Parts: sequence; structure tokens; C-alpha cells
Amino acid sequence: MRLYVASSWRNELQPGVVERLRQAGHEVYDFRAPAPGEDGFRWSEIDPRWQSWDRLSYVQALAHPIALHGYARDWAAMQWAEAFVLVQPCGRSAHLEAGWAVGAGKPVVVLLAEGQEPELMLKLVQEVPGGGFAFGLEELVESLERVETVLNPPAPPRERARRGRVELDDDADAGDVAAAVDEVEEDRSAEDLRQILTRLVNRLPEGEDLVDVLCRDDDDRETAGQLLDEVLEAL
Repeated sequence: MRLYVASSWRNELQPGVVERLRQAGHEVYDFRAPAPGEDGFRWSEIDPRWQSWDRLSYVQALAHPIALHGYARDWAAMQWAEAFVLVQPCGRSAHLEAGWAVGAGKPVVVLLAEGQEPELMLKLVQEVPGGGFAFGLEELVESLERVETVLNPPAPPRERARRGRVELDDDADAGDVAAAVDEVEEDRSAEDLRQILTRLVNRLPEGEDLVDVLCRDDDDRETAGQLLDEVLEAL
């Protein structure tokens, strides 16, 4: 799963969280190392005295090429991600990122830290299916497994069974095809019908046409032809 980890440069837990999530098989955007050869955006790259800026200096700095590059890089990663992890403690930027994710319908799991001031609107993460809270790193990994299930639910049992029944073996005859067509037509799956025809055509012996295959067991050719017409109409 593609993950965006929102946190703070001051959070010493963030690198370990990124590493553990990658070990669990996830693709993780790391704002500290967003791309090969890059080590992430810092205000000090624009001005070492950034902490003494007034309001105008701050707004002007937002248009600096370094700031624009850092913003574009993080914004693209936010859109790329399927889910977000908010690692406490963190600041306003991380919470803005998590808030945007909720508004975009992307699950957010918050890795809570002790000693943080309670924030009422952090409850928003529970508004998106799969979103919630974790009290430790391993619980976070388990929570993200549930998020994956929400994002990629397994096919219903009937759907899985139906897909199995449209498979045709080398001894398939008109009766087998008819049963498969009946099953597929319940869901009007043109793709499955195309697969049936493809399998049959690929097995045609030299000199035989598709109707010959459908009536190979002395079935009536007219019935086989009607069956083929039904398949083509369903497409």
C-alpha cells in the first residue's frame, strides 16, 4: 500500500516508523529523504534566520524556488498515497496534511504519543473507513492491514465461485459452455464471455469452426449455433 507519513523533523520516532512500514511491505513517502540525492525541505535553506521572520517575510518565502520545490514534491506524494499515517508529536503542517487526507476520503491512522494535548477534531480520522488510532508501532502495522482490506475488499464468495465456473477444460462441450454462459449472464460480465470465446477459439483443431467445437459430442449443430449467437449477443 502507498503510504504518506506525516510528522515533524523534531520527531525522532519518524525514521523508525518509515523503516518498519517498509519492512511490512508498504511503499512509504519519507519527507526526510523524498528522492535519491534529496534530504527534504528546511526553512533554513532559504534563510538561516527564518525563525525571526515577520509575516511579510514568511509569505514572500513561500514563493522562493526552494519552498516551491518542497511543496510540489510533498503535494504530489500526498495525492499518490492511498493512506496516511500521522506520527505524534508533530506540528501544524502534518495536521494540515492529515486533514486534507480525510477530506479526500483517504484513511488516516494516528500513531499516538503520550503527553500530547488532546485535540477534539482529530476524531475526524474516524470518519473515513479504516481510519483510527494506534498506541504502538506493531499496532500501527496491524491497523494498516485492516486499511488494506477496506481499500481492496476480497471478492464476495459467490463472485469467486462464479469466476471458477467459467473456466473451461479441454473436454468442454456445448453443455459446459451453456452452463458457463448462464452463470456469466447473471452478472452480464462481457469480459468473462470474451474469455470463454477466446479459450474455445484457441483450441480449434485445424479445419474446424467454433460450432464444430460446441457440438463435438454429437450435439445438434443448430442448437450449438443458437448458443453461439447468445454468447455474441451478450457481448
